[in-house]
Amino acid sequence: MARLRGVEKAGARTGQLRLSRYENRDVKITLHRNTAVVTGVNVSEGVHRGKPFSRRLRFTQVWLKSDAGWQRVAFQDAESAP
Repeated sequence: MARLRGVEKAGARTGQLRLSRYENRDVKITLHRNTAVVTGVNVSEGVHRGKPFSRRLRFTQVWLKSDAGWQRVAFQDAESAP
């Protein structure tokens, strides 16, 4: 479930982003028929463009199950206090 977003992927490819930690915590999955709501906290640390960073984001994802399988249809995250 821990996936890098587009900006993070690009930074990792170019060497501008080096992650030393990337983990999802307190993940909760709630199923409602063919829909799943996933909530949790993402903690990441590393170096971006030569500067160290540490961040904590609370996230919500909405997944929809169809004949083709599960697809994420919505995503939101926001800075979270430690």
